[in-house]
Parts: sequence; C-alpha cells; structure tokens
Amino acid sequence: MDQPQQRAPGIPGVVLGEHSQTRYYGIISDGIHVHPANINLAYRSNSEGCILVTDAMRWAGLDDGVYDWTNGEKIRKTGNLLVLEGTDKIAGR
Repeated sequence: MDQPQQRAPGIPGVVLGEHSQTRYYGIISDGIHVHPANINLAYRSNSEGCILVTDAMRWAGLDDGVYDWTNGEKIRKTGNLLVLEGTDKIAGR
C-alpha cells in the first residue's frame, strides 16, 4: 500500500479520514503484517469501521521448523511468523 503523502492521502487517508459515513477496513492485527502502532492508529481513527482479519494457515499451532510449501518451495515457521525459506518474504505474499 502506498504511503500517505501531503497531496495524496491514499487508502489510509480515505479510510481513516473524517467522512459523513463509516468507512470499513480489514486489518490483520497479528503484529507481523501490520505494526502494532499502525493497528492502534487505525483503530483509534475509525473504531466503528474496523474488521479484524485472520491470516491463519494450516501451520498455526505447529512447532517451529521448515515445512513444505508450493512448487517445491519451503517455508520456515518461527513463532507466528511464516516466511519463504531463505528470504524475509511473508509466506502467502
């Protein structure tokens, strides 16, 4: 998502700005996809429009380790973080 700029508020400006009607937004509030400070900002700016979204995958709850992914790739699970092995890319991205 593009960062808000002084003349181009982008999605955050539209969703979190003042409007005559509630704007709804989904947010993955796991502290990985979106920084906790940004989750707090979004919620405080528009609590009525907040829709919590999960990104749970079949590996949720499993031990840390390396697991098969798609196309012969592997993912590394460390706590709640799943990344493509050998990269810092969040799995599924």
